[in-house]
Amino acid sequence: MTNEKAAPVLVTGATGTVGREVVRQLIAAGIPARALVRAPDRAALAGAELAAGDLTDPANLAAAFDGVGAVFLVWPFERPDGVEAVLAHAGNARVVYLSVATVDDALAEQTDPNARLHAAVERSVRALAPRWTILRPHAFAANTLRWAEQVRRGVVTEAYGEAAMSLIDEADIAAVAVRALSREGLHGRVLELTGTAPLTKRRQVRTIAEATGHAVRFVETSRADAAAAMLTMGWAPRIVEGILDAQHRMVTDPRPVTGTVEEVIGRPARAFADWAAAHAAHFTPEETR
Repeated sequence: MTNEKAAPVLVTGATGTVGREVVRQLIAAGIPARALVRAPDRAALAGAELAAGDLTDPANLAAAFDGVGAVFLVWPFERPDGVEAVLAHAGNARVVYLSVATVDDALAEQTDPNARLHAAVERSVRALAPRWTILRPHAFAANTLRWAEQVRRGVVTEAYGEAAMSLIDEADIAAVAVRALSREGLHGRVLELTGTAPLTKRRQVRTIAEATGHAVRFVETSRADAAAAMLTMGWAPRIVEGILDAQHRMVTDPRPVTGTVEEVIGRPARAFADWAAAHAAHFTPEETR
């Protein structure tokens, strides 16, 4: 930052996959981090200032936003209602919003329900934040942790095994976010973030198997069975259908890889194989660790 060096950065979603990494990297860079958390007594975020608050209750966020120079915004809800009231607290602070890669600027109305939600939040950010950056990451490498129990049993069962996506390390998303939160030059930009190469689900499972040193098979299931499994995990039906529609498209039309991570942080994005090696313990039975 320039004249905002002493001002803290407010991180929402601070205990989530990306938010926690944003907090860690801000602190490592010597930038004061203020984490918005519902229960400060239970948040393990060493080095961060903890601010009690909830995005669903914007009226009680004034103290959390007081004096901040930048805000990392995560919107984990099914509707955009309330985001404008939250952004009103940000004042002149820059806002970096974690959106999704499925938002299509060429569409007047998004067809994917999750993209529709995030496009609405993006519009509010653009309209209300004097300085903003929007991050549109592709699938998180950490999403494969949903397979951990199946990997330990030796069989991963999902639909669309040939769906290919360029998985991105959550630490790389956070690194781009920290640059946007703390330096000039990324205002008014929409940054599409990918990993190094599209990998099919089958190849992802094989890569995890190689990292753990254990044999793991991928067994393709039907779309209906996949949807049923996702619904039992608490996913909203419209989100489930949107995800499966996107995966179906990825079988024949994977999204292109971008060089945005390297452009912003000065090094290439981390390969999924490296991420898998670093997280192998999550997929390995305790008795073999």
